[in-house]
Amino acid sequence: MSQSSLGYIIGGIIPAILLGIYSIIQKYASERGVGPGTLLIFIGIGSILVGLVYSGITRESTLTLPNAGIGLLTGVCWALATTLIQVAMYHFQMPVSKLVPLFNMNTLVAVGLGLVFFQEWSVVNGFRLSIAAVLVVAGGILAANS
Repeated sequence: MSQSSLGYIIGGIIPAILLGIYSIIQKYASERGVGPGTLLIFIGIGSILVGLVYSGITRESTLTLPNAGIGLLTGVCWALATTLIQVAMYHFQMPVSKLVPLFNMNTLVAVGLGLVFFQEWSVVNGFRLSIAAVLVVAGGILAANS
């Protein structure tokens, strides 16, 4: 198997499955009365455990103050998004089948920022990417209005 194929499986397919399961568990938690703060605390504990296991297995030692800041900023963005999703499910009883397609339009934000900040525009097919963006938006709108 090529490095590229393995990269797509490890960084794309498996996370897609795990994040899909995560959304279902998150909705289940909201239906069981788990508030956003409580859920976030235990998600944080789970994240720490995964980080410790991964760091222990790989023996990566990239802990510097700038790297810690980047990690913290990443965590804050993710935690705020997770909290808002849980608020929508917990307080507004939003169905997971309508909400997930909307917040997964984050793809467009990531692609747009990647094109600008990492100059990835030079390694992508802009026409195909534009069509994909239109389809993502159309899918989100259709799912939210279903």
